[in-house]
Amino acid sequence: MDRETSLAVPTLLAAAARQRGAQVNLEFAWNRPHSGDYDLDALFAWIQAQVS
Repeated sequence: MDRETSLAVPTLLAAAARQRGAQVNLEFAWNRPHSGDYDLDALFAWIQAQVS
């Protein structure tokens, strides 16, 4: 149902993180459209904490 994002995008991101030694738990939400309540500030803060 998600016509906005390819499954390849998170798959490649997870693969790149694994190659750098990160533990990755990737799951896909099936039968759901591309939608959500995105808190980008929280996302960017989490990313920064992971690379610091």
